[in-house]
Amino acid sequence: MRRWVPTSMLLFGLVGCTELLPADQVVRDGGAEPTDSGPVDAGPPCPAVDGREEVVLGEGGPVELTGENTWTCDRTYVLADVVFVLRDARLTIEPGVVVRGREGSMVVVTQGGRLVAEGLEERPITFTSDRPEGERAPGDWRGVILLGGARSNFPVNSTVHDTVPTSDARGFFSGGSSGPEQWSCGSLSYVRVEFAGGNTDVDWNPGAALTLAGCGEDTIVDHVHVHQATDGVGLLGGSVALRHLLVTGARSNGVEWNGGYDGKLQFVIVQQRARSGGALKGNNLGTDPEATPVSRPIIYNATLVGLQTGLTNGEETGFELEYGSHGILRNSIILGFAGWAVDIASAESAAATPGDVDVEATIFHDNVGDFPGGGAEPPDGDNDDGGFAEDAFFRDRPQNRFVDPELTAPYEPTEPVFSSTTNRIESASLTAEEGFATTNYYGALRVERTGAEPDWTAWATYPAD
Repeated sequence: MRRWVPTSMLLFGLVGCTELLPADQVVRDGGAEPTDSGPVDAGPPCPAVDGREEVVLGEGGPVELTGENTWTCDRTYVLADVVFVLRDARLTIEPGVVVRGREGSMVVVTQGGRLVAEGLEERPITFTSDRPEGERAPGDWRGVILLGGARSNFPVNSTVHDTVPTSDARGFFSGGSSGPEQWSCGSLSYVRVEFAGGNTDVDWNPGAALTLAGCGEDTIVDHVHVHQATDGVGLLGGSVALRHLLVTGARSNGVEWNGGYDGKLQFVIVQQRARSGGALKGNNLGTDPEATPVSRPIIYNATLVGLQTGLTNGEETGFELEYGSHGILRNSIILGFAGWAVDIASAESAAATPGDVDVEATIFHDNVGDFPGGGAEPPDGDNDDGGFAEDAFFRDRPQNRFVDPELTAPYEPTEPVFSSTTNRIESASLTAEEGFATTNYYGALRVERTGAEPDWTAWATYPAD
């Protein structure tokens, strides 16, 4: 069943703003403060997907949502154009909802708007391509973009690459260097984003399937799966924390940050399927690597998986810092990369202290190269870090190990298993700083044992197309 929603019901059209907002008029608060806490009521069962009413949004042009809006699982929502969630508006998406995007379509949550997409393990929310199964591919539609006014080294009133014209105020984000840290863009849990993404030609401003731009600490992202995207997750400034993040099949980078992003990530899996790009790729600012605030995320319990093909392509990396980014990686696993497991790819990043750039308590296995040495860095031949010798610095960092973690099936594209049934990844001496859960294992998943805590990726699926 298909229902077209007419223009008059959804306020299609452009906002009348063709000039940049003056600095004293930029939105600096989170807008209205609806309550995003409390358990999600499962509600009545969702009908079969092929029996749901189909609602098409945007056939007449962009859609603007105001006030309170709820998408329910008795309908399938098809995006024909951009859907904007405007300031002080909230879009609530209930468990089990399926949203399909056509070419160029996207959901853009503007500064002061809110997206509340809280699925359940047995009933996740799915954003996917509108193309038939078997014909879907990365970049079929643009994806989900959340915009806020949190602290960033991007100028106030910046826009996200490959979304809206730079003069369109609906696309503005960033509170500049004096923006708040607590900005909320909403909450996402048990959410899947498939076959999405934008143009990735701009290497320090990704066109990711899921973009969190200027989103602060009050934004909730927990149990999110991005699959078959161009770039997977883009973090542009802000300090939003991400937990239980799974990125599989990205064409370019798995998770990429820039603009002074300094959030916390824990329990992260990135399985690369591209011949280039990084699983975790950090930037500060392409035009000014020393801009402040400096990007400095802290990441615990990541499992980063490369192609395991024996390629000599230096562009495929596990953890890469460039354009001045800092970053800390601990209690993790990096395996199967055709390039470097770790590459510090700018002199500004290399000049940071160990407290700002470090990789500790990490298992390395089956990479073509774990770390570059000093000078020229085969296989790519670049000397982009001022001669910094990663091998000499990282090889003997505390608790770094060079063993097979014995993961069950990390390289499988459609039925991966990122956990282990052995004790190779266990260590009672692992610690974590404030704000992180303390674990006794390397990587994102504990050892599988009968009666143990279930695999947090059990709800994920991995369609090829």
